[in-house]
Amino acid sequence: MAVAETGIALIEEKMTHLERVLDQLHRRRQGLRDFITDNRRAIAPIRRLPTELLSEIFSHCVERDAYDWDPTVNQEWILVQVSRSWRAVLISMPRIWSRIFISNAFPPKNVNLKAALLLQLERSAQFPLTIDFDFEVASAEQRISVLEALFSARDRWQHVNIHLREADFLHFRSDAAFPKLTTLGLSIHSSMDECAFDSIFQATPALQELHYNGQTNIWIAEGRPTTSLSQIQCFPLSQLRRLDLLNLMYDPADLLSVLGLASNILELRLRRCDCFVAAEVNPKTLPNLVSLDVAECDDFLLGSIIAPVLRRLAISFDEYTGMSDDFASFMTRTGHSLTDLTLHYLNF
Repeated sequence: MAVAETGIALIEEKMTHLERVLDQLHRRRQGLRDFITDNRRAIAPIRRLPTELLSEIFSHCVERDAYDWDPTVNQEWILVQVSRSWRAVLISMPRIWSRIFISNAFPPKNVNLKAALLLQLERSAQFPLTIDFDFEVASAEQRISVLEALFSARDRWQHVNIHLREADFLHFRSDAAFPKLTTLGLSIHSSMDECAFDSIFQATPALQELHYNGQTNIWIAEGRPTTSLSQIQCFPLSQLRRLDLLNLMYDPADLLSVLGLASNILELRLRRCDCFVAAEVNPKTLPNLVSLDVAECDDFLLGSIIAPVLRRLAISFDEYTGMSDDFASFMTRTGHSLTDLTLHYLNF
């Protein structure tokens, strides 16, 4: 029995030694595997791509990202964390950081929105910005913090679609300039008469397209619609090439004033616009208008426009009005340059 116990002790000692050797071999094997993996990454074909081609791939990847702005899921924010080399390439591409779409999205969790936006604006360098801001579900504090970050780079705004509430509008009421702004989509949701407000978009020397959404579902006590075309008469309408007016309950005098100021437009689009007061007016001549698109609007609009060089006309009639005398009168006043006519009947 003594000999057997001694034998067991010797065997256990050898087993312990073998376990240490086996553990060393496991570690060595894992080290060799890690070495192979690291070197495979180093010689991976994507690492041999020129920076220009890698940048093109990143651009396509980011442009196909359908998500609203959120640093936790947006492709550019994920790719920049892959490696130091990818980070360097992405940071050197200000264009992919220049698109900011904050539209009907819940605020990302555990993210300082203003700090993240400021970082993205910093990475966009001096590249012109494309912004879509319709942050309806956010709190007033969140909206203001995001707007403050966006307005800090207003000198680089180029294509902007922005939905403002009354509080936002008053908070940013200023004489600030927007020197690169070429396309502006603007909608203002307010319970007050917006004629009382000065526009924050007064200095827009490069503006070419204006898309104005009236949001006409609120009326004030006096019976006037809350949205007035007087709101946009401070824009440089004479330099516009395209004007879109949507969801308006308008006063004829306001509309005629706007059309008179925007006499150089090439394209005019009118959607869901209704005259507040019927009135006999002298139509305005738009000498350069080549495209007119009218849908779900009252007859007054056709009776207030003369377009001698119009080439494209699209009109949607509803089942109540049909083709009115105003349409016939408009066609009579329109020159013989019309080449594209679309008539659509809306059957509700």
